[in-house]
Amino acid sequence: MVIIGGQGRWKTYGCATHKDGGEHACSNGLTAKLPVVEARLLRRIREDLFTPELAAEVERRYAHAIARQPKLPANEKRIAELRAEVDNLAEAARGRWAARLESAGGATRRRRERA
Repeated sequence: MVIIGGQGRWKTYGCATHKDGGEHACSNGLTAKLPVVEARLLRRIREDLFTPELAAEVERRYAHAIARQPKLPANEKRIAELRAEVDNLAEAARGRWAARLESAGGATRRRRERA
């Protein structure tokens, strides 16, 4: 079933082949409104799939996933390390540019002196 018409809560599910090809392509002319389909699907999910055992398994997996994540202090330490590295690189880049600018300034002075 696919949505074959309507908008918002008035969407209608039905057979796409029947809608596009007519009665000769598919004899299934049944349709259902979105609220009816949602209500029945959600009820079946709650009744048949969401059991106490499944809830316990979901909670266990969630707790396991949370336990595997690095703790916040470890993240803070790594962030501090990376910030220090960025500062060192920025300082090195400033030093290189300063040396280049000074070198370029000296070359400009030498050219002026020659002229």
